Amino acid sequence: PESGAGDLSPDGKRVVYSPLFRDFRTWKRYEGGWAQELYVFDRETHAVERITDHRRADRDPMWIGDAVYFTSDRTGTLNLYRYDLGSRETTQLTHGDTWDVRWPGDDGANRIVYELNGELQIYAIDQGTSRPIAVTVPDDGLAMRPSRVSAAGLIEDAELSPKGERALFVARGDVFTAPIEHGPTRNLTRSSSAHDKWARWSPDGRRIAYVSDATGEDEIYLVAQDGAGAPERLTTGGRAMRYAPEWSPTGEHLAFSDKDGKLYVLDVGTKAIIDVADEARGPLRDYVWSPRGGHLAFSMTDPNEFSSIWVWSLADRALRRVTGEHFHEWNPAWDPDGDYLYYLSDRSFEIAFAAAAGVVLAGLVPTLLLDRMPPFERVGGSGFANLLRHGGVRLGMWASIAVGLWRGLLGSYVVIGLEGHGTGGTAIGVVVAVANASAIAGGYWATRVPGARVAASTAWWSAVTAVTTVWVGFDLNVGAVTALLVAGGVAVGLIQVHAITAVSEAVPPDLRGDAVTLAGVARGITLSGAPLGVSGLLLLTGLGPAVLAVTVVLVAPAVVFSARQAAS
Repeated sequence: PESGAGDLSPDGKRVVYSPLFRDFRTWKRYEGGWAQELYVFDRETHAVERITDHRRADRDPMWIGDAVYFTSDRTGTLNLYRYDLGSRETTQLTHGDTWDVRWPGDDGANRIVYELNGELQIYAIDQGTSRPIAVTVPDDGLAMRPSRVSAAGLIEDAELSPKGERALFVARGDVFTAPIEHGPTRNLTRSSSAHDKWARWSPDGRRIAYVSDATGEDEIYLVAQDGAGAPERLTTGGRAMRYAPEWSPTGEHLAFSDKDGKLYVLDVGTKAIIDVADEARGPLRDYVWSPRGGHLAFSMTDPNEFSSIWVWSLADRALRRVTGEHFHEWNPAWDPDGDYLYYLSDRSFEIAFAAAAGVVLAGLVPTLLLDRMPPFERVGGSGFANLLRHGGVRLGMWASIAVGLWRGLLGSYVVIGLEGHGTGGTAIGVVVAVANASAIAGGYWATRVPGARVAASTAWWSAVTAVTTVWVGFDLNVGAVTALLVAGGVAVGLIQVHAITAVSEAVPPDLRGDAVTLAGVARGITLSGAPLGVSGLLLLTGLGPAVLAVTVVLVAPAVVFSARQAAS
């Protein structure tokens, strides 16, 4: 059988093994198909017996005497277990709930060595206890000796003092201030064993607030800018990575957030912490104080994954939403008087919506309606015939190509533009437009000859549309858009068959060739942008999952009607 880790029995006649090997994967408490189980294989009879059946991993088997020892994370962490081959009972030997028992090995008699929390431990089977092994590797300790290290290339944050006389730097885990022209450079924290970061100058320039993990967790500290006195810790009980403490303009409060998305305001004088907001979908980083320090503005994510601007009041501790949920808004900034909020927003909505609606209404709906009427029913007379014979078809052809280019660019703008592809979207739009023009030209050529080539032109039109739109769909990674566009191309082909057939029967024989040509070109123009428009409209309004359903609703009537006309 196939085997991962395994071990021979003392007499060498049997093997305990796991068919799977995943020691270097990072899964914990895994319960899927790659969760290992242990089997015993008889080398003489080739019989296989399964000896573990827990839904989590049973691994690292060791055969010692009449028992199999192994590790399992069935309790949440990897511990040692013993399986008695006689009684078929499993017993847990170690009971760690923090660190995993890793890489166990045995001496074949009484001891099992394993790694636990960076240390080697030996488990004595006869005593049922583990003890750590002291490993000492003598060296000269060169890397542990005090030394001077340049922090110039390790600057992670910088800020000017309120009067612009000194600069604040965070580099290599310490907080420094340096003069703009004359004066000493000061290391304010001198904490080689801690990571000091996110330093911010107070509005009066006298103090500096920063974040440090000197206690093992991130806390907010305060230090005098001239280096007099030791840093003062303002917070306790930190449980998550904390981000930049931002001073209120009055210098009385600090706003800060953590990686869990919680936003706080700290009273510098009393060290009291106020819970302001809780961002459920990630960190909250764009908080900013109003000029007079009475309000805090920031953005939070809505259920639709857009962000909205919120304002918190220091006076009444109230949180108020100030923008709606229909657009994406973030990064607020107050005007100098505190009367207005400026912010960034994605809201290029109206033009794309009008383009999509225009393509749908002007392309798909009228065509489906007109397909129920005998086309060119009143065609005839010398005026119309002369128009066709004296350049009308050529004029119609060039106009068709121009309109096809416009429709292709418009439709691709609706779809690609929504995804923010910019220049790439324009390039794909040109390709779509060329495909439309090629399809129209192919229809023109095929309808000039009788018989089967009409069907060939229809297949060409559909194929070009499908291939081009598949490319567009994959570029956007929107499978539903691809399905819609391909279905639209097929429907257009069927509608063209109906149109060409109906026109060929409705006009006099001497005008039939030119009339069929004009009809095919006109129908190609009418529907050239409709599928793109429909998909763009659905993407724009957030109805992506409805794309396939709408495809059926819009395209199926055309297909059914064309099939009925062809049959009749």
